[in-house]
Amino acid sequence: GGRLDRQAFWQHGMRCALGCRALARHLRRDAEAAFTAGLLHDLGELAMDTLWPEEYAPILEQSTTCSPERLLLERARFGLDHARFGGELARLWNFPVEIQMAILRHLDPDAEPCVPLGDVVFVADRAIRMHERGADPMAILEALPETVRTRLGLDADLLERICESAQVAGFYTDMLMS
Repeated sequence: GGRLDRQAFWQHGMRCALGCRALARHLRRDAEAAFTAGLLHDLGELAMDTLWPEEYAPILEQSTTCSPERLLLERARFGLDHARFGGELARLWNFPVEIQMAILRHLDPDAEPCVPLGDVVFVADRAIRMHERGADPMAILEALPETVRTRLGLDADLLERICESAQVAGFYTDMLMS
């Protein structure tokens, strides 16, 4: 392995998966596909760190997860970022196309064509990361692109429920993983 904190990686993946499932259920979409996409959305990070630990280590040291800096560093070093790499791995491993596209687009919800499951993963990932840093639901809502808020019909109450469900379930996951 490399320098990526595997425990933190899987803890965040599980929280994101639970948030995705809660949001998908609210939207009456495939909750289990959303759970899987949420769990594996950062697969490319794990793979890059595993395959090229020496090359990926400086990227981990110089940037935070999913930051614009991290994506630029990944593209400069590998010619693609972890979202594209994860999407390609998902394609090579014959994941359902919906999950492949969600992994590919989880950082870029405004790319065309629209990927509905990608929107779900984007929102859950962003909301959970911001919530963990102390942001309130209204701040999270305002930080999301208006296009995504409109497509999913988001409001602060829904984001609060998503973060709470991920946090409560994540507490038990954290206990199991530590």
